[in-house]
Amino acid sequence: MSNLLRKGAEWAQKTRHQHYTETIVLAGVSMKATTPATDTEVERGGVKLATKFSIFIVRKSDLDLASLSITRGLTILWDGKEYEVTNEAGHTHYFNDPFELDVAIMAVKR
Repeated sequence: MSNLLRKGAEWAQKTRHQHYTETIVLAGVSMKATTPATDTEVERGGVKLATKFSIFIVRKSDLDLASLSITRGLTILWDGKEYEVTNEAGHTHYFNDPFELDVAIMAVKR
């Protein structure tokens, strides 16, 4: 059963990569990523804080091929804008993916 689930996850990743990616430059390396934007609201001490950040979903194999490790402060260039990675070092956020085929990189516009 696990093999069937893995094949399904690989198919989903391949389809996403073929039809729903754009080129980004991550730490000077060009690669493809899915680039949805996310808005979030957080309430702290009765004050609502709103922020907009982007989640760039890239294939883990592309990061491995480029010998890139995701850490806070890396730069992403996309769509004529510069973003700063906000992931904590050592806490790379994997997208909802039990086989860890994809990595979700959170970043804010500089």
